[in-house]
Amino acid sequence: MISRFATNDAFSDVLTGIAKLTNEIVDGQAALPDFATPTMEPWSPDPPQSVIDLCQTMHSLQVVSDLALWWESNASAFRDAWSQLIGKTAEKDDPPPTRSIAVQLHTLEQAIEKAQPLD
Repeated sequence: MISRFATNDAFSDVLTGIAKLTNEIVDGQAALPDFATPTMEPWSPDPPQSVIDLCQTMHSLQVVSDLALWWESNASAFRDAWSQLIGKTAEKDDPPPTRSIAVQLHTLEQAIEKAQPLD
């Protein structure tokens, strides 16, 4: 999860407080193996387009198959880790834990509501 949400270039310099909290929460969780996308085998130079299309389809099917196998082994651990990260509580009326993304986003939302235009 860290590589997807906290250290990924697309997110690492945005909402740094949430990225830092994500790192801290995930570091404290039991190890959850990352899903490793299978690599696509290189093909010979200048194959026909039909071969390229077939290879890409086969690779896509392999990714789905591997993800299904990963999910079969890790679904429960992933749900638990995700629930803890986002602050999902067992009871709907309970507030989310203070160290959760839900609270961080709520705090950000409140700050945006109070913000004044620069004009």
